[in-house]
Amino acid sequence: MLKKALYRKIGAFFIVCYIPWGITDNCGLVGRAERVKWDYIVDGDTVWLKDGRKVRFAGINTPEVAHETRPAEIMGERALETLRQLLSSSAELQLQITEPAYDHHGRLLAYPFLIDGTSINGELIKRGLAFQLFTEIKNPYQFCLSQFEQRARKNKLGIWKQWPILDVRADKLKSGFQIVRGYISGIRGKKSGDHIWIEFDGPLVIRMDRDRVSNNWLNSLKARRVEVRGWLVDRRNKEIQNKYHKRWLLNVYNSEAVRLL
Repeated sequence: MLKKALYRKIGAFFIVCYIPWGITDNCGLVGRAERVKWDYIVDGDTVWLKDGRKVRFAGINTPEVAHETRPAEIMGERALETLRQLLSSSAELQLQITEPAYDHHGRLLAYPFLIDGTSINGELIKRGLAFQLFTEIKNPYQFCLSQFEQRARKNKLGIWKQWPILDVRADKLKSGFQIVRGYISGIRGKKSGDHIWIEFDGPLVIRMDRDRVSNNWLNSLKARRVEVRGWLVDRRNKEIQNKYHKRWLLNVYNSEAVRLL
């Protein structure tokens, strides 16, 4: 009996103390990172390093700042200023580089941290100044960042108070990063081809790689109202546009980007 009681206590101790690898309460750095010197802040999620590399923060997207003829997006300037404040105490930061290491624009992809290990992504998301991204790249901080975003959204902080969430039928869609809601009207490509096409009851279709989704997940979407996030592409002036194609396309690389409502 004494042995059984002792085992129970030991087992309880390990259950309480065990934390899955890569999941922390503050999204702090787990594992190794490269210590680098930053040179110039482009916007809330992009910096230039002293060594000439341009870094795009993996796992988040902040609203755009003003570019030439394009005005700043909601909270874009505040996200930039907040990143500037976070980095003001040190000329260095830490980067945990993803695999693959570069995006199609040639930018280095990495999870950024302050010298003390504080997650820069986490700080931006918890203040309502960044959206979480769900990509094909494995993100050890995904769960933690999701918790931060849920809290910021619940409390209507920053972007969650002002950023418009579009209805696929009622609102005018526009290019760029958007959050869109609507009903799923059909799913194509389940038996052939490299892609799955998830159609909305409106001018939008989602494209996903077949090997990233399960039939069970696809079946759960049928006739359901969902919310999806990502970059909308206007196909009206593309050569692939024809009468059978919906005007708007959104590429999704991770099923977590699609949320059942």
